[in-house]
Amino acid sequence: MTVVKKREKFDIQLGESYNEDTLDHNMKPEKHIIIGLTGNIGSGKSTVLNMLRHLGAYGIDADALTRKAFQQADIAERIMSRFGTIDRKSLAAIVFSDATALVDLEKILHPRVTVLAKALIQHANLPIIAIEAIKLIESDLAAMCDSIWVVDADQNMVTERLKKHRGMRDEEITRRMANQSPTFDKIKKASVVINNSNSYEKTWQQIIKAWNGESKKNGLSSIIKQTDRRLAPFEPYFVHPFSDAHYRILSTLQHSQKAQSIPGNQPVTGELVERWICEHFILTDQNGDPSKRYFVWDLKTLSFTLQAIFGLEPIEKLDVHAINLSLAESFANLHQVESLITPHPLPFNNYMEIKGFEPDDNPCPTEWHNAGYNLTHKPLRDVNAYLSESLK
Repeated sequence: MTVVKKREKFDIQLGESYNEDTLDHNMKPEKHIIIGLTGNIGSGKSTVLNMLRHLGAYGIDADALTRKAFQQADIAERIMSRFGTIDRKSLAAIVFSDATALVDLEKILHPRVTVLAKALIQHANLPIIAIEAIKLIESDLAAMCDSIWVVDADQNMVTERLKKHRGMRDEEITRRMANQSPTFDKIKKASVVINNSNSYEKTWQQIIKAWNGESKKNGLSSIIKQTDRRLAPFEPYFVHPFSDAHYRILSTLQHSQKAQSIPGNQPVTGELVERWICEHFILTDQNGDPSKRYFVWDLKTLSFTLQAIFGLEPIEKLDVHAINLSLAESFANLHQVESLITPHPLPFNNYMEIKGFEPDDNPCPTEWHNAGYNLTHKPLRDVNAYLSESLK
């Protein structure tokens, strides 16, 4: 059994009187250590990135920054001029069947993604940063990194993941593979190799070992202490992979047949909970008994989104007070996301308006909508403002 080393304890308590002022997000780290995370499609880079976030890294996904770049007028104009479309699906069909077209698209996008990454690093609240990019080594991002981690996986596992999670067919998988450098070329330049072919726990064990190895390098031990200090207020409320809380949930599930989740009211299994813990974040209910109610949040580079609520007793539609938005918002701010997104029971009410939430322009996911929820979001910052500073 692998258990996360307990963080140092500090005199900051969260509860009914939780206050955002207990956290100083304006106190920027003096130094950043940057881990470059790469690997081929289907290797499981996103899972490794989320596990690093659990350890305290600020995660930057180059794919998210690419989507952000698409939204910028000058980039969109250049793409339209070269390809006649800015629709991502149409572009994918073009560039993954034409190597020259792919190079041309990368020449347009990669410099802007690098600028965006540098801007996010400059504003980062956490001192250890992990940048995930499939073409990290081939891009300007590699020069920014203090170490390179490569995620590898068995080819059969990769194919299974791409079919199951992305709905790809064999011919599309083959085409995508042909447009990326072989994994062994990446491994030649790696400081750390994570084999992600087996269980979540085996992947987690490798990450812990590599993380502890990184901590022995000059200056990194003190930086990890800074990280622990900034995360300390959140520690009582998050369930980390293969921690005591993780095993406590699994043990409780074994003795309960009532665990259900919203949306979908699906049975909650140990396998599902383990996936939620490793690929997302589970926040306990600080207003009630944490053994009975949990909230599954998805942390991306630019958003923090409520994915599901599950309980070890039957769940009624929840008032938003139970979600403890102040804690979720504080964690979102620590990670410099643009938007906090949460489904909310119908109808959209005054409490959410007072808290600064707005009805979301995007349709509520079908399962949430069918359960009687609307989608709301709270804008926290605009990364384009960071970009404007960087381009001056």
